[in-house]
Amino acid sequence: MASFLFSVTLLMFAVSAQTNDTIKKYSLQDILSIANKQGSRIRIIQTRADADLQQVEIYKAEAYPNIDFSTSVGYANQSLLGRPFESSTFIDRIDGFLFSWSFSLQQPIFKFGQIFNSFKLASLSKKIAQNSSDLQRDNYFLEVINQFVQAYTGQFDYIIATQSLNRSERIYQRTLLDYETGRVSNRELLRTQASLEGDRALLLSSSGNRTLSIKKLNVLIGLDDTADYLLVLDTSGSFLQIPSQIDKENLQIVLKRLEADFNTYLRKNAWSSFFPSLNLFGSIFNEFMAVDTSGLTEMFILEPQEGEAIPEIPVSTDFFNPDLINYSIGIELSWNIFDGKRSFARYRQAKQQEKATFLELEQLERENRNEIQEIKNQISVADNSIEAYRLQFEASQKALRQADIDFQDGFIDAISYLEIEQEYRNAALNLDNQRLRRLLLQAQLRVALGLRIFGD
Repeated sequence: MASFLFSVTLLMFAVSAQTNDTIKKYSLQDILSIANKQGSRIRIIQTRADADLQQVEIYKAEAYPNIDFSTSVGYANQSLLGRPFESSTFIDRIDGFLFSWSFSLQQPIFKFGQIFNSFKLASLSKKIAQNSSDLQRDNYFLEVINQFVQAYTGQFDYIIATQSLNRSERIYQRTLLDYETGRVSNRELLRTQASLEGDRALLLSSSGNRTLSIKKLNVLIGLDDTADYLLVLDTSGSFLQIPSQIDKENLQIVLKRLEADFNTYLRKNAWSSFFPSLNLFGSIFNEFMAVDTSGLTEMFILEPQEGEAIPEIPVSTDFFNPDLINYSIGIELSWNIFDGKRSFARYRQAKQQEKATFLELEQLERENRNEIQEIKNQISVADNSIEAYRLQFEASQKALRQADIDFQDGFIDAISYLEIEQEYRNAALNLDNQRLRRLLLQAQLRVALGLRIFGD
């Protein structure tokens, strides 16, 4: 059947394309390879994975020192009451532009497990991002396989419809000739005419369905919307095989287990917030004020008394010296005594989320075991159906070939021939549908078992 339909398909596509170019032929493996290289969904998945991986550095940073630099420029008016100068003149207030800068460092020393938890959360975040990306890829490839099945079904229906139309036209012309010579009744002629019109409508419908399904597949895998090609179905079963020994686990279960561990460390962090934390701190800083001394000049132009020196007019450095660097270093203890039950609520929230995740994990493991068994049963049924439909198809194919001879020799009428042809069509479609169904089940089983669909 495969070689027969393959040759017919090549002929039809060559005629319809009206070109001497070789028709491209893509197997499912070829389609998945194109999707992996050109599909925009793959780029989206990778971009999101890269974004999620940044969370790793965010959690690691909780254990690293914070180094800050700050500077400011502004206008200030400061009081100098009680601050005498060498002269007998006292200055109450000064005005001017204030400039300050500082470097500061803070290093966590002990936070009741939060530093260790930060590294564990970073490690889990990385694993979650990687496994989530793999799961999204598998779901995308499952979608591609499903669309491949629809496109191949549309192509196969188009092939069968074309074959049926060719036979109906030949049968109708022969029946019309026999009717004109009085050898068949009007009923038989009308029956063949109705079959001809039905096959024409079926061809139009199947052609439209095939075009639409191919276009959807092109959009999904990143090909041009107008790209046309022949889909080839590999019935050997070599692709998407299930190995005898499986050391993988369903990715949804892996992710849920990682999520459960992640929530455990979030709960531990929430518990640590009830206790004090120690931090090492240090900083260097300075402050300089450009004093406006214009208003102070007249205060120093005084008649000097006997034995007194004439005081100098003050300058900015009399008040602030930019060359002097200040510093501080020490250990800071911080303890949140009361925050309106915020920390307690966060702890309870983290604890309940941890509990819910472990319950979800248990449920997911049960569902996965049932899913695997159900898919295996469906594959077994599909294998039996394929064998039964194969025998039915071979028998209907032989019957159709014999019917061609018998109709030409006049041993059977047109109505009987059309019935035999319909049986052949149904057998071909049933066999094709079961093979495609098994292909989908095989892909679903790989995902359920934790095996990659493509790129393992």
